[in-house]
Amino acid sequence: MNYSGPSLINSTNEVLERLNKVKSDRKNSKDILANQMVDTPTLLYSDRVLDGDFLVIPIVTSGNREYVPIIFEKYPTIATNKTFQLPNADKYIFGILESRMHMCWMKVTVGRLKSDYSYSNTLVYNTFVFPETNKTQEETVANLVDNVLTIREKYFKIGEKIKDLYSKLMPPDLRKAHNKLDREVEKLYRKQPFNSDEDRFEYLLKLYRREIEKF
Repeated sequence: MNYSGPSLINSTNEVLERLNKVKSDRKNSKDILANQMVDTPTLLYSDRVLDGDFLVIPIVTSGNREYVPIIFEKYPTIATNKTFQLPNADKYIFGILESRMHMCWMKVTVGRLKSDYSYSNTLVYNTFVFPETNKTQEETVANLVDNVLTIREKYFKIGEKIKDLYSKLMPPDLRKAHNKLDREVEKLYRKQPFNSDEDRFEYLLKLYRREIEKF
């Protein structure tokens, strides 16, 4: 991350006022770590900046969504404490997490904030069983993800927001791209099509039980 030198900081009253407020807040905080950082107001309290590409997963999202609106970000983007960050994630991982299979698992294992989903890295992500794949299969998923991302970008360019793209009024072309991705991901788990979300969850639960029996 770029750092502006002392001369530039000292010549900008607005910046100086903000830094003095940071120092004051840290000095009066009951947080011991904050107290220890009083003399370094230009440093973030919690350094959440990751190098390279990473996935941003919202912790809380609407219970009306068919898919969690996960996005790719890259350095020097700073994700808020309202999200989980998945470093070194590729398009294959993105495709699995944005699939109906993962959503079916999430809807059962997730916590709730009123009617909203409250995603958990321990209860949802860590318990979800990824399919066994080869490089060719992962590349196929990645190609379908490219289509999803291309369609998203088309809407971003005209001012649409990710939260609106994944509302009940999800654009038809984006929904179609997700449906294709869903079908490909499901074939990674088994050749026989799934009949319902209950069928999908029951299959994933069997995989999970098989995994924990190994320990």
